[in-house]
Amino acid sequence: MNKPLFLALILFLTLASCEKSNLSAVGQSNTTIPSIQGCSHQSPYLGQKVNDVEGIVTTKSYNGFYMQSEIPDSLACTAQLLNPDKSIQPTGGFFPNLFNVFTLSTGLDDLPLINSVIKPIHPHSPSFYTHDNFYQSDHPQDWITGAFILIRRSAFLATGGFDQKYFMYGEELEWFYRLRLHYPRSTVWYLVGPQIIHLGGASSLNKNYPIIKEIHGIIAFFKLHRPHWQYLFIKFILKINPSLRLRALFFSVFGPQAKANFYRQSCSQI
Repeated sequence: MNKPLFLALILFLTLASCEKSNLSAVGQSNTTIPSIQGCSHQSPYLGQKVNDVEGIVTTKSYNGFYMQSEIPDSLACTAQLLNPDKSIQPTGGFFPNLFNVFTLSTGLDDLPLINSVIKPIHPHSPSFYTHDNFYQSDHPQDWITGAFILIRRSAFLATGGFDQKYFMYGEELEWFYRLRLHYPRSTVWYLVGPQIIHLGGASSLNKNYPIIKEIHGIIAFFKLHRPHWQYLFIKFILKINPSLRLRALFFSVFGPQAKANFYRQSCSQI
């Protein structure tokens, strides 16, 4: 990464994000510094009085003082990941829940419009047949992959980083969920300006490995962070995994047999 790009990413994490949110009523204690700053050069509270705004005074001057929020607006960000052929590679998405795990395991998330209703764990790239544009613009999302993470040191230390019980696949998702619990008002950003080439799957032992370990990672996430009944349900639905079994059946009938064997092996190893 070149120096100007790195400095731009540092600057992004330092400045307040411009994600739009509902402004608090003037004078109430939940009015925040980011809402007062707004997303433009002029504050939406210009000429109005605000009370009980919490923050850290950074500088005093003859006619007032400067203050900043105690809670960072942005905890972390990632770059736009590219495949070696320069096509966009998906990176991160949304936290697992009963709905998006069900659509993932049944293959419903591959149908048009489903992901616009149920936020997926893994949004599709623009090259998918639905031509999703999720990874074509800057936006906040729940988690980002470990291929590229720029994160505040304070957030890393406060949450302890990755859970060492994970090895690969699912560890970023679990860590960023703990970050959300610790900093519920902060955001994680996907940026299209910086770009890196990522050799996806290069660390895997075989082609089945990412699928199997991803499923194991989701099950572990539910065991750690969701009610026990949800963990049992998700463990059951992911081990059955209708999506993988239907793919195995389809390729067994129509070929190629190599793909049929791939999906059968994946099902047997979950």
